[in-house]
Amino acid sequence: MSKVQSKSVNNWAYFQSKSNETKSFRNTIEILGAQLLSTITPAAKNDIEKKIVQYKGKVEKYEKKK
Repeated sequence: MSKVQSKSVNNWAYFQSKSNETKSFRNTIEILGAQLLSTITPAAKNDIEKKIVQYKGKVEKYEKKK
């Protein structure tokens, strides 16, 4: 019985960790979006847009793992 319960607890912890990572990535995307609005140079905008795409990819990856 304790083996089954341990597996259940481990699965829940895994789900929670992926949920927390996803939330963190989404917050980062929002912050980068706000920075994008106040950025003047095209090079900086390009860098921020690339980072946003990277973090969106991470969100998708973690959503699939849940």
